[in-house]
Amino acid sequence: MNNPTTCEYSNIISQFFSLVRTKDIDWGGFEAEPQSQRRLFHEIFDHHLMLKYPPPLDYQLSFLKQWMKLVEDSNQELIEEIYELYTSLISKGLNDDDRNYCYKSYYLGEGDVFVTLKESRHIVSGGTTGLCTWQASMELAEWIAAEQKEAFNNKHILELGSGIGFLGLSVLKLTSPLSYTFTDCNVDVLKLLKNNVDINNIPGVPPIDTFTVVVKFKQKTNQCSCLFVVCYTFLMAGNQIVSTHLDWNSCEQLDFPPVDIVLASDVIYDTELIDPFINVLEKLLRPVSPARVPPVAYVASTIRNEDTYSQFLQKIDGSSLLYKEVKNELAKRIFYYDRRLIVSILEITYNNN
Repeated sequence: MNNPTTCEYSNIISQFFSLVRTKDIDWGGFEAEPQSQRRLFHEIFDHHLMLKYPPPLDYQLSFLKQWMKLVEDSNQELIEEIYELYTSLISKGLNDDDRNYCYKSYYLGEGDVFVTLKESRHIVSGGTTGLCTWQASMELAEWIAAEQKEAFNNKHILELGSGIGFLGLSVLKLTSPLSYTFTDCNVDVLKLLKNNVDINNIPGVPPIDTFTVVVKFKQKTNQCSCLFVVCYTFLMAGNQIVSTHLDWNSCEQLDFPPVDIVLASDVIYDTELIDPFINVLEKLLRPVSPARVPPVAYVASTIRNEDTYSQFLQKIDGSSLLYKEVKNELAKRIFYYDRRLIVSILEITYNNN
C-alpha cells in the first residue's frame, strides 16, 4: 500500500485518482527518464485504490497517452510497462456503468486518507446536479482541514444538501464529531450517498442496510453517531416521502438531533431557493437553551451569479440571522479544481438581540 505522503510523486497520484483532466495535470517535479517512469508507474498502478476503485478505462488511457507524449517530448525512451498497459487497455471496452458513473478518490492531505466517491460522469443526471462533487464543498473542506479540525470534534453536525457525500465524508475522516446528519432532496442522490458511506469504511459505522424517512439507521459508538435522513429540501418542498411530509417552511416537525454546526455548500444557485434555505437556518440556529453554546452554520457558495448571491445576503440582513465572511487564507490547497471561480464561505449565527 502506497502512502501518498511518502511517495515521490504524490501530487500526480492525487490528480490521477481524482480524475483531473489529463491535459490539465501538473507534472511538476517529474523527470521523464526511465527510472522515474518506472517509479511513478508502480506508485500509481500498484496503489491499493487500483484494486477496487480504479479510474475508468477511458481516463486511464487518456492519462497514459499524455504520459507517453511527455516522455516523447523529453526525448526519453518509454518503458515497456507503460506501452504494454496501454495496449492491453485499448483492447477492453467500456461497460454501461463506466459510461455513466466513475470512482473518484480525493486525497485529504495526510497519511493515506482518501475519500472515494462513486459519481456521475454527467453534470446533470436524472434531473439533478447532485450526483457529482462541486468546488464549494472542496474549498469548505480545505478550510475545515486547515483551521477548524479541533472545533468540529465532539460536535453534532448537520449538512443541508449533502449530495453524494464529499463534504460529510471528509469531515468524518478529518475530525471526530459526535454525530453527522446528511440530508438531501433527491432519492437517487441519497442512494449514491449510502453507497459512498459504505465504501469509505468510517470507523465505528457498519454498512447501512436500509434508511428511509427520518432516521431508520442510527449507530452510536465512542467515536461517532451517523444518521441518515431522507429529507426533501427547498428544491422539493411540499412533496411527500412515504408517510411524512417534509417541508422546510415548517421544519419543526423534522426529527433532527441536537445541532452544534450546520454545513452547506453550493446550495444557493437559484433565487427561489433562498427564502426556504434561510427559513430552515433560522430554525436550526435558534438557541434552545441558555446553557448550550449557540449553533453556527458555515455556508460555502460558488459565486456564479452575483445578483443571486447579493439577493441571498440581502435576505439574511432582513432575517433573524447574522453573517460574516470567513477568510480562507491559511487553507492548504489539497484538492484539484477550477479556482478561477470565487467561492465565499459565510459564518452564520442567530441574532438574539
